[in-house]
Amino acid sequence: MANAEVFKSKITVYVVACWILFTSSLYLAALVASFGASKACRIFGRKPTILVASLFFIGGAGFSALAEHKWMLILVRILFGIGVGFGNVAVPVLLSGIAPVQHREAVNILFQLFVTIGILIAGIVNYFTSTLHPIEWRASLAIAGVPGLDLFFGSMILTKTPASLIKRGKDTKGKAALKKIRGVDNVALPTICHNWNSHSWHCQLFHFHPPPNWVEGLLSHSRHSRPCPFLRLHDSHDFP
Repeated sequence: MANAEVFKSKITVYVVACWILFTSSLYLAALVASFGASKACRIFGRKPTILVASLFFIGGAGFSALAEHKWMLILVRILFGIGVGFGNVAVPVLLSGIAPVQHREAVNILFQLFVTIGILIAGIVNYFTSTLHPIEWRASLAIAGVPGLDLFFGSMILTKTPASLIKRGKDTKGKAALKKIRGVDNVALPTICHNWNSHSWHCQLFHFHPPPNWVEGLLSHSRHSRPCPFLRLHDSHDFP
């Protein structure tokens, strides 16, 4: 009797450990992938990074629906996590690069709002698929590929951000992207000084001289200290 209780306890611990690993693998993979996604955005651009994120979503959904063992489920959760990490880094950066200055904050808040709405929709989907015994969990995981497909086809039609193109030395394409975003033909590319530090630099195009602490300068909105429009156009990843 005592041996049976010990065996039952070990089985319980094993099952709990598997569930913990299954649940946490997505978040750990997303955390690690976010560092690589930041580098990918700088080297390859935001659009290709979003495309890669969608492929991980689609692959994770396909493999999870066909999984037969616990290790397969954990593996596909890692694929989902990589997709989450790449998407959560690249999408907000791209939105900041193409949204008009006056609407940028609202656009980024909408990104967070739609993530929350997506979580709600996922719960509703799980509620209805729970009746599809014995394939309820397979159906739920397979349906997770629908947002991945949407992200895949959406990334095909997205415009590349001017900041990313200019940073990678593609000034002509950057100017064309800026024309497309602004809807005008008369645009001027900003001149970026690559030999600056946090205490001395100069935005040549707009003749802006920030205070010694440039972070405080960006956060300051007094009448006598106006942020450089180019700085408001882009995010911190676009600077050397």
